[in-house]
Amino acid sequence: MSEQQAEKLLATLILARSFSYLMSKFVLGELDTFNLLALRFLLAFAVLLVVLRKHCRRVNRQVLFHGAVIGTTFFLTLSAELTALHSAPSTTVSFLENCSIVLVPLMAAALRRRFPGKGTLGSAALAVFGVALLTQGHSGGMSISAGECTALLAAFFYADTILLTSHFAKDDDPLALGLVQVGTVGVLSLTVSLLTETPHLPTSLGGWGGVVMLALVCTGFGLTLQPMAQSHISAEKAGLFCALSPVSAAVLGWVFLREDLGPVGLLGAALVLCSILLPHFLAMPAVQAKLHRVPRLPLHWNRIFRAPARKAT
Repeated sequence: MSEQQAEKLLATLILARSFSYLMSKFVLGELDTFNLLALRFLLAFAVLLVVLRKHCRRVNRQVLFHGAVIGTTFFLTLSAELTALHSAPSTTVSFLENCSIVLVPLMAAALRRRFPGKGTLGSAALAVFGVALLTQGHSGGMSISAGECTALLAAFFYADTILLTSHFAKDDDPLALGLVQVGTVGVLSLTVSLLTETPHLPTSLGGWGGVVMLALVCTGFGLTLQPMAQSHISAEKAGLFCALSPVSAAVLGWVFLREDLGPVGLLGAALVLCSILLPHFLAMPAVQAKLHRVPRLPLHWNRIFRAPARKAT
């Protein structure tokens, strides 16, 4: 697979995953958080066992360990995401969670023990202001709700998932890795649901339709193929395509759920989107070429302000 094909695949996968915010919002009225996650991922895992049966032979100890680690971080991401959807609009949750794309280069720089670049720091500043306006537009004051805090926590866990996926997918079979990841989320969700909830099956046709859509489209297609796409591109470039998720989620929330961010919230959402796109815009070859063409001053500061020479006595 070429890098261009991987980019197209990742963009399609992220658009498919953006439907999960809308579908989860519907199904959460009928099922509890971990009950929904268990049904969604165990159903997807059962289907993938049949579809990817040839890749099951490539699951060794290393793939099993790496997939379990990624699955655990993604389980934490989805747990925080669905908890936030109980009390916050899907549009707000989507924009806040995708602040993880700003966290990815910051965390990568920390792991490499390098100071972040100016573009990364600038995007982080934009994200902070955008989150402040986005949460103010929803709460109506200088405060942040519990659901919005949980969405920001989901952003941290999602950033971990992106970094781990980009690291492990280069050494392991991507489809086998995705299969183990889906199974791990399903087992963890079922365990927590049995301990804290009363698991049950959906009672309506709409509930079953939402679960099947989440399992087959958002998980089976949108999540399993993501390691394969990210194995051919960098984690930083993968963050660019994640900007599609909050935009499509905002459109779906406005059309189907009648969610309105308001003028302040829209400004905050725009700043968050700009913070995601800024580092990738600055890294474009055309922009880099224009930055290098900026004329320099003919005199150096040390020549201007150097001390005058003393006269010989």
